[in-house]
Amino acid sequence: MAESLRANKAYLQTVIQNFHDRSEAAGRSILDARRTTGMTASNTDESFQRYLGEHSGKTEDLSSAMTFTTYMRRLTASIAALSLVRHDAVERWTAPI
Repeated sequence: MAESLRANKAYLQTVIQNFHDRSEAAGRSILDARRTTGMTASNTDESFQRYLGEHSGKTEDLSSAMTFTTYMRRLTASIAALSLVRHDAVERWTAPI
């Protein structure tokens, strides 16, 4: 779970650092960060599935892990949307009023 959080942090930092850079290198850097985030999200989901299968306690004990995995997916999707908007944002911010 911690690795998933670190990967999302690195992904967001990469998008922010390359937001105004529309070069192929910047796009590749963002794509690499997204791929890493996707891999860690997949690992987190698999770990959670194993935890579900092995868990024998109360279902309430699962809620925080389930909430974490859900919000990590949402955060990743939001960062991905931000990375795509950067192309349109540059044109809008530099266009004459």
